[in-house]
Amino acid sequence: MQFNKKNIGWLTFTLIIIACYKDLTSPYTTKPSTAHDSLYLYYEQSPQSFQVISYQFQRGDQLLSIIEQLSAEPLTNIDQVLEDFQSLNPKADVYQLAEGRVYLLPVYSARQINLDL
Repeated sequence: MQFNKKNIGWLTFTLIIIACYKDLTSPYTTKPSTAHDSLYLYYEQSPQSFQVISYQFQRGDQLLSIIEQLSAEPLTNIDQVLEDFQSLNPKADVYQLAEGRVYLLPVYSARQINLDL
């Protein structure tokens, strides 16, 4: 019984060392070189497909309603809107946005933006 516990301990220690090594040598540990790069770090498409604005959420605000008010045309692809929002705010939960917090929002037109909603 003593022999098995000893082997399990060494095996666990070895797996922890391997996991730490893999984590430290992962290509995702590099940081972007400029602030401009960090804005689009998680966005795979061209940033020219929409404008980006910051918006502070108030009580009762709904993400799709705000984006639709800011855009000139009605939203046709809600999945794309949610994907774009998530790419601009990778740590945000789309379904539980915090009141008073500022988020980056995609705006899908080049019209004048009126922020006095």
